[in-house]
Amino acid sequence: MSAERLRILRDPAVAIAEAVGALTDTFQAREALLRVFLLLGTRHEAVRAEGSRVSIEGNRNFAEALRHTPVAHPDPEAALDFAFP
Repeated sequence: MSAERLRILRDPAVAIAEAVGALTDTFQAREALLRVFLLLGTRHEAVRAEGSRVSIEGNRNFAEALRHTPVAHPDPEAALDFAFP
């Protein structure tokens, strides 16, 4: 997923589906590693804090990449937050 590619997509459903699909593919490709970090995060505060920070940053990047996409929901920011995988 690239912000440049998402900017050229005019159909909001296609842009959001592509962004969510790219993130889902990334999560699935690294499923075993993510499982380790999730489990470690339940036992180690530093791992949990870093995972939380990275998740928040990812959500922010996701929303920024789709900022140009017209969203019909009355609260577009909340809608993009909800769509973040």
